Amino acid sequence: PEKLAYIKPATQCESPDLLLRWCEAKGVAYCGGSDAPLVFYSGFTRQFLEGNQGTSAGWIDEVRKAVEVVSEDKWFVLIDGVGFPAVGSVVGVSNAEVALASTAPVVIVGKAGVGGAIDAHTLNATFFNANHVPVLGGIFNRAATEGFYRQEVCKENIEAHFRIRRNRERVFGVLPDLLALADVRESVPDMTTEKALALAELNIDHVGTHVDVTSLILEAALDPWNRRRLPALPSLILTSDQPHVDFTQKTPNNQESRTKMVERTVVVEQGTRQSRAQIEAHAKAQGAKGG
Repeated sequence: PEKLAYIKPATQCESPDLLLRWCEAKGVAYCGGSDAPLVFYSGFTRQFLEGNQGTSAGWIDEVRKAVEVVSEDKWFVLIDGVGFPAVGSVVGVSNAEVALASTAPVVIVGKAGVGGAIDAHTLNATFFNANHVPVLGGIFNRAATEGFYRQEVCKENIEAHFRIRRNRERVFGVLPDLLALADVRESVPDMTTEKALALAELNIDHVGTHVDVTSLILEAALDPWNRRRLPALPSLILTSDQPHVDFTQKTPNNQESRTKMVERTVVVEQGTRQSRAQIEAHAKAQGAKGG
């Protein structure tokens, strides 16, 4: 466990979840929630655009530093995305820009199905490709356990599509819905450690049954970005499909070129920086519901 790490560099949720409880119990390095480098709290984006919450380059640098710190002496680092790929674009810190700054290839996690699931994967992968971020493949989550869209049928159809149209990517798994975890998140903060760990282990077993974790780790290790890190082992970003792109020609291969690409961010004139409490209070007074 001491050679593993998890980080969610940008987040909209600060409440403890099963993963945090499990990492704490097992001694796995964890950086997320209120400790994440960038939290999209109520009013943050408007204040950023008014010049009161730093710059895109500054936040990307915070993300890069946090990933470097949590990755020290680790064999495998999972970098968790937030929402769909373009979340954070308003401040120049989208999932693609986080992946680029972290030099981490991507596995897209999306909802299961057939047509809609494949279309969404294609759209999401295209965003990463446009930012020169390699996509290893996808994981399709919460498939039905019975009926026309049951898990085994969706898996067969999704894999058929990838063989025909996306043969440079892998379908790492199609997970059926796990009813035991429905609506669990809200109760995690008040849950006993014993119950939280039992549910976490249930989820781990579920994922291990339906996701080819070994192939996923191997694909990450063989990706050019991670091979350049040898002898260190891979990091990986997960987020919620990809044309034939030659990443060997378009992938940044040094810190200078990565920095130049990250500089294509939102630039605003700097003003007076308010505290988070001030920003949230003002935003809520105006009816804000999120970041």
